[in-house]
Amino acid sequence: MFEQYEQQRQKAIKDLIENAQAVSDDQGKMSTIQKLPGIVTTKVDGQTVLLPGYIPFIGKKYFHPHTKGRRILAYALSQNLRPNAEHTLKWAENWVKSDGLIALNRQNVSFESSGRSPLAMMHPFDTGHIPILCGLLRHLLKLGGRGSQSFFSIYDEIAATNLSKFSFRTASGRRTTDRLDSLRYCWEWFSLSELSILKPDYILCAGEAVYKVVREGLPTKSNIFPIKVAFPSLQVINRWYRKPGKPDTSYLLSEFSEEDLNRRVKQRKALREVIERDWYYFEQMYESMREQLREHGRKT
Repeated sequence: MFEQYEQQRQKAIKDLIENAQAVSDDQGKMSTIQKLPGIVTTKVDGQTVLLPGYIPFIGKKYFHPHTKGRRILAYALSQNLRPNAEHTLKWAENWVKSDGLIALNRQNVSFESSGRSPLAMMHPFDTGHIPILCGLLRHLLKLGGRGSQSFFSIYDEIAATNLSKFSFRTASGRRTTDRLDSLRYCWEWFSLSELSILKPDYILCAGEAVYKVVREGLPTKSNIFPIKVAFPSLQVINRWYRKPGKPDTSYLLSEFSEEDLNRRVKQRKALREVIERDWYYFEQMYESMREQLREHGRKT
């Protein structure tokens, strides 16, 4: 059985890489992106390089039969790479000087080589927030209530990526200049292929802009259901979703396996610590997701 769904995963990775490579080799498309304000490029041997688009992280049990009917693909915004960051230069050199497979498949390659700390080079994923949100959504879809721990790792069951496959930064580097037009280009060039190959049942959309593009871009008769959550940055959480005190978070913790709760995420915290610190954000998103499902007649 494992071989069967792992073969499906490997085929999905192969097909997605082919699409991402075709888009990134298209000079017309890349010229369109390079004209947008704040686009990040780097240099390899004096040559200006725009990094290629890339494919989603895909959990090793994403295609397992028990995910059928509740497969989750999560979209955040973009990587917002620094031009001279170590990984930026590594991917650029791989793209220019080698076969480009590491650059195109950077999320899966990074995750699989990061040891105990699951880093897919997607900030709100690497901080643990996206996996936690997906775990809460999985719980709503699977059980319809709180308190029953899942023994499957949420990292194994989901797919996740950024809607924008290119990096945009202001001169100061403090924020992205990604706009709806760049998001819509990436939706057309990358996301439609991702949906066709990954066949998610639900798309977790981090932030209003991502939700807007996904909702507008889904085909009219699509059975895929987009779910909106507030973007899980500490800036957003600290401003809108922070409450004093130490509430009982056992009901949130109980929805994850011990393996996941003990995982080390970015900033050297365990996933358990992220849930306990940002409990009010997760509680509010849980209720929001449940309400969205109910409003559209989805059982919770």
